[in-house]
Amino acid sequence: MKPHILIVLTTFVVEAYASCPSVTLVENFGSARFTGVWYEVQAQANSFNRVKSCSKSVYTLLETGFNVTTMGLTYSGRPTQSNATLTFKTNPAKMITSRVMGVRPPYEVLDTDYESYACVHSCIHMFFVYDYVFIYSRTRTLDQVHVGHCRALFSQYRTSSRNLHRLVNTNQGGCSN
Repeated sequence: MKPHILIVLTTFVVEAYASCPSVTLVENFGSARFTGVWYEVQAQANSFNRVKSCSKSVYTLLETGFNVTTMGLTYSGRPTQSNATLTFKTNPAKMITSRVMGVRPPYEVLDTDYESYACVHSCIHMFFVYDYVFIYSRTRTLDQVHVGHCRALFSQYRTSSRNLHRLVNTNQGGCSN
């Protein structure tokens, strides 16, 4: 019984002292090309986003980043909307979000073709590593080639690859927004 406790404690300590991965961002990010509507196709469950289905985000270019309006439905099926500001860093493919109160996690575009898909990463280290990945599409569905491409990118990073089993389809069926 004691070896099991040791393994659990060791895992807990390793997670506690892990760090966010250093990721490779998309080259020559075209912020103007990234504007418009993006649908969340796959994501990990998280408590900071009230939208749980029919997730649609509109990216509007600002001088210093993007304004993002996300609309959709809560777990109970009620309409909801949130607004966030993404502020460009030195590399515009890495932005800082205002979405989470008190914490400003990064929004990192690992890859996109601007017309069909975007692979996005976000990670913060506050006592523990909170590592999230998202797959976005210009339509409510995305072909498996692009989904597989994003998942392969995410699997290159230790913390992200361990969370791939938590990456699930975002329900986009029967949406009116």
